Amino acid sequence: MAKVNRASDEEGNLEDPQTEGEKAFAPAVRLEWVDVVRGIAILDMIGLQIFDVLSKHNIYTDPPYYFASLGWVLPIPPPVLFTFVAGMSVFLLINKLQEQKAKGIIPGVIKRYGIYVLISLPFTWFMWNLSTYLHWEEAIQGIGLTAIFLSLILLAKPKNSHILAMVFGFAALQAVLFYFTKNLVINPLIDVLLNALVRGWFAVVNLLPLMLGGVLFFKFIKSGKPLKGSLALATVFLVTGIVLHLAGLQIDYYGRSFAFSLFAVGLAALITLSVFYIWKKLPSVNWRPFVAFGQASFAVYVGHYLLILKPAQIFGVKDTMPDWLAFLFMIALVTAVYFATEVYLHYKSSLKKFA
Repeated sequence: MAKVNRASDEEGNLEDPQTEGEKAFAPAVRLEWVDVVRGIAILDMIGLQIFDVLSKHNIYTDPPYYFASLGWVLPIPPPVLFTFVAGMSVFLLINKLQEQKAKGIIPGVIKRYGIYVLISLPFTWFMWNLSTYLHWEEAIQGIGLTAIFLSLILLAKPKNSHILAMVFGFAALQAVLFYFTKNLVINPLIDVLLNALVRGWFAVVNLLPLMLGGVLFFKFIKSGKPLKGSLALATVFLVTGIVLHLAGLQIDYYGRSFAFSLFAVGLAALITLSVFYIWKKLPSVNWRPFVAFGQASFAVYVGHYLLILKPAQIFGVKDTMPDWLAFLFMIALVTAVYFATEVYLHYKSSLKKFA
């Protein structure tokens, strides 16, 4: 049965359906289903963080939001799915540049993603402090730097089997390196380098398994083969993480264990595959809210911190509400963010047309 791709252009307008195959992944278009997954990821992130900043409970340490026996934030830790889909975005960019036979790919990639590492400095300093940046605990800097490393890997055009091996390899490497370096103090410069590469939650080696996983499962979907094989592999990741946990190698969100990396890749892959399947089977569903969040993910991420989380801290409403009230405010604020996102995309589109 022929599959259909609904692609949206850079302005977010729906184009005519395309048949399955490489045309659906033409480098000049956005893929609506990828924007949907990215939108779900950013919605999970801002929803949980808004609730957390308002509620008296800390979702990262207090039950029922923190599942202590798994070292896991329910339903899914904010960075996990977003990092996974970031790997897809990097693959799409590299694939586009290679198909266009662009010159200066490496300097271009460094410029494109390196700017996020720089932007994160004043942003992190304002939202938290300089120490958070230097310990590599902010998402923008981590995903930006890891995207550069991932781009270098993808430029070598690794086979799927090699990507799969790297997911397991970097997951194991992260667990070992973190264990031996987490308390190591040498000098300020080397310490920051270790934080960026290994020790920070958003360190390169910690994010690479998730981003490589995003690449791998995107390529499986792109191939047009039945999803059964991809679902089976995602389940293997998930179950292996659980088995390791039961065997004593715990799924540790904070400790970045080997079991955590496999569990996180498996869960993110299952969510992505499920979204793709539903998106494909239910073309009449209005996916627009998720698409909008996906297309404006960076603006939504930065905006919800600067316009909601920071003011909540400044005006003394942080950690003051019972859960039910924090939940209601979260729904209202996320809705407001969505309408603001639509306005942002409208004016962004208008400016492009004017230019």
